[in-house]
Amino acid sequence: MKINSMLTKADIEQYFIAEKNASLFLLFAGAAAVVVAIMLLVLYKSGFGKGMAATLMVLGIWQLYLGYAVYRQDEIRDRRRIDAVYAFDLDPVKLGTKEVPEVTHAVVSIKRFLLIELVLIVAGIVLWLKFRQEAIWGGVGLGLILGTLLMLGVEYFVYSKNMDYLRKLREFTASKIT
Repeated sequence: MKINSMLTKADIEQYFIAEKNASLFLLFAGAAAVVVAIMLLVLYKSGFGKGMAATLMVLGIWQLYLGYAVYRQDEIRDRRRIDAVYAFDLDPVKLGTKEVPEVTHAVVSIKRFLLIELVLIVAGIVLWLKFRQEAIWGGVGLGLILGTLLMLGVEYFVYSKNMDYLRKLREFTASKIT
């Protein structure tokens, strides 16, 4: 049973707000991961701490990059949001020809990231289980697990928002065309 399946202007606004909030969260999480990595390097001289710190540093920098890459497109996102809201009333077909391909492309990209993150988590689990006694690799494994789980959660949130928005866009444009 579909609840609240019809697209509204509020759905359009919320989609773009969620996208911006996710980028801000990634920026914050990336900065936090870098700070934790530095603290691990300073506080723990063991191989485990170094392995975990190196992994968290790399993942933190990656999160900062991804968060910034999305956030810096603020003007483009605002233009798309305004265009989509206007098209809702004035040119619904435009939502199908412009917005649906944009969101579809985003979904494909997110699926790639989800797959990469799942592979990283599996690699982290394997490293942690196999090399717990060899401190540096155990630290790398645990760092991959913890750091990637956070990214996976954010990506899944964004994926579910994109899929819901895409479904509503398709239903809305299909109802306007027929």
